[in-house]
Amino acid sequence: MRRQPQTEVYRPPTGAQVNKLVLINNSKRPLILLAGEIVTGGKQDRVIGKDRLVPAESDPIDLSVFCVEHGRWVATSDKFGAMSLNMAAPSVRGSAMAKQNQQMVWDQVSRAKEAVSETAETAVPGPPSPSLRSTTSYARGS
Repeated sequence: MRRQPQTEVYRPPTGAQVNKLVLINNSKRPLILLAGEIVTGGKQDRVIGKDRLVPAESDPIDLSVFCVEHGRWVATSDKFGAMSLNMAAPSVRGSAMAKQNQQMVWDQVSRAKEAVSETAETAVPGPPSPSLRSTTSYARGS
């Protein structure tokens, strides 16, 4: 199967959308995306909603994603990337992959962040750290 040459230049749709990213794989190798992988950048961090195999040198592909940063819609970067710890908790992945429900994803992110905060507070004696209470990014913990 050969890739057909594009006859027109791809122009991204105007207006950003929370649950959709467009991916172009410019590499010579196929790309495997797994449901639950965290993608950082843009106006908010997101989690991939379903497993995808993206062909090498692909045309633009719409990705189904879910926001993991409730309340943020401000760009931190023009480019997207991945975290070193790039998989969301199983409960977050399940809400995105099986339930396909944005509110459930946010609820599970909140629960996961609370669990991390409680674990950190019991591991370090003393008053709770203000940074643990004010976290906004699920992926970065800040």
